[in-house]
Amino acid sequence: MRGDDAQSGAAFELIAFVTRHLACHSCGTGYSAEDVQVTQHHHEQWLLRATCPTCTAQRIIEAYDGPPYEHLESPDAIPPLPPLTAQDVREWRVFLRQFTGDLKALLSVS
Repeated sequence: MRGDDAQSGAAFELIAFVTRHLACHSCGTGYSAEDVQVTQHHHEQWLLRATCPTCTAQRIIEAYDGPPYEHLESPDAIPPLPPLTAQDVREWRVFLRQFTGDLKALLSVS
């Protein structure tokens, strides 16, 4: 890591995001700024390593200066989706009216 990477505003913002929004996958402990280091920075891509202060589990976090989809090699990599139809909306309305589960879990990507 270059010295200027650790001191840059972008690195500070990424580390601040990790400390506010992420926690250890193993024990759930939150990270402090001292627990997160920039391990690599190349153009708009950042790699950070977070080390849990409680159980010492490590986590690698990949971050970008912009949305990751902007970094796909080809705009054709994401197939265009057809527009929603009135039938799609009706089917979802019926489904959601009867749905009793966790909507966040339903919409999350596995």
